[in-house]
Amino acid sequence: AAALAYTRVLALEGIPAYAELTGGYFDAVEVAVFLNLLRLIDNRRQDVPLASVLRSPIGGFTAEELLTLRQEYGDGALIDIVAAASRGEDAIGEKARAFLARLARYRRDAAFYSLEEYLGYLLEDTGYYLFAGSLSGGPSRQANLEELLRRARAYEQGRNHTLAGFVRFMDRARSNDGFGAAQTPGMDVVRVLSVHKSKGLEFPVVIVAGLERKFHLRDLYRQ
Repeated sequence: AAALAYTRVLALEGIPAYAELTGGYFDAVEVAVFLNLLRLIDNRRQDVPLASVLRSPIGGFTAEELLTLRQEYGDGALIDIVAAASRGEDAIGEKARAFLARLARYRRDAAFYSLEEYLGYLLEDTGYYLFAGSLSGGPSRQANLEELLRRARAYEQGRNHTLAGFVRFMDRARSNDGFGAAQTPGMDVVRVLSVHKSKGLEFPVVIVAGLERKFHLRDLYRQ
């Protein structure tokens, strides 16, 4: 937990950081958004994944525009609200039409690719891979997305290699704390390690965090 907290603080300061954390993979926003896109392609009637993708560069909606959708088109299923908005002639209507058309195209195109190829196609067509690379810690973020392709390739070796099956597989992995964040060799980042993990390693600069805290001495007084 401490390593994850330090990593997030560094990221907020614009300093690329990496921590070897089991389960940290799914905390990465680029992974969460892209998996939500896969969920939507499989089933559009999921409000939370839909809101996530709409708010991302893939959907292109601002927070204010999503609020306007709710205010003007009611509180039903979000996909129905987007569909109603798509009939309008304003800027929001144009965005809604473009998004629904793209989502429909992605559903059709899924039949023409292997699972790994399909994920690669989505990353390229949405521009999300390039977008992730433009953010702070871009190489690390792109490595996380590339890890999805590797997982899809491994998943395809089984009998069931549908998109819906892959999404369920990744959901189970998240529940089991299955993956740590990806890292590419030689990545220029601040590595956040425990003292135990750092044994045998050498770095030109080392900062030991948390030394301002008192030692935990409770175990010394146990009988």
